[in-house]
Amino acid sequence: MLLVPVGSATVSVPAPSTRQLRSNNTVEDPVTSVENIPEDDRPNDPLPPIRHRMTTASGKLLIQVASDEGISRFVVGGVIWKENKVLVLKRAANDFMGGIYELPSGKVEENEDLIHALRREILEETGLKVIDANYISYFDYNSKSGRRTRQFNYNIIVEGDQVKLSEEHEDAAWVAMDDLKKYNITESVINTITEALNHL
Repeated sequence: MLLVPVGSATVSVPAPSTRQLRSNNTVEDPVTSVENIPEDDRPNDPLPPIRHRMTTASGKLLIQVASDEGISRFVVGGVIWKENKVLVLKRAANDFMGGIYELPSGKVEENEDLIHALRREILEETGLKVIDANYISYFDYNSKSGRRTRQFNYNIIVEGDQVKLSEEHEDAAWVAMDDLKKYNITESVINTITEALNHL
């Protein structure tokens, strides 16, 4: 069994088979593993399989626990590091919570795996491809429509560091831990970044 942190609790989920474990003790998702994707489908997938420390089952468990708590909207966020600085994006002034700096993040589509959603959203919001992901924790908030939302956050490694912003954001900044409070960042995001640093 694997122990997966779910808020302040720890939940057991089935451990991956030996075949799924790799030399660096990460877990490769059997659903998105290269050997399980037909040859003809691979070239068309803009998000090739990555190594990560969560199985599809554990991601589904996080969703199930949240659903049992009455939460129906899910978001994934990524903590990206460069030379001891973290990437934050400033929301467009005319958008919900305009002017707030946040982690690159976005909505999980219906029936979408958390890891796939993370890779897709990071690519859409930053132009960066995720190559490794490690689940950290979550926080809850109310969306623009008032829906209770849970954001699942990951420490991630990406290819390169040249950020290409989407229309949802108007600025990107690499910020040192000591400077986070100089930016308009919520306490939940600062706490997540602090947790992420402890997971490196």
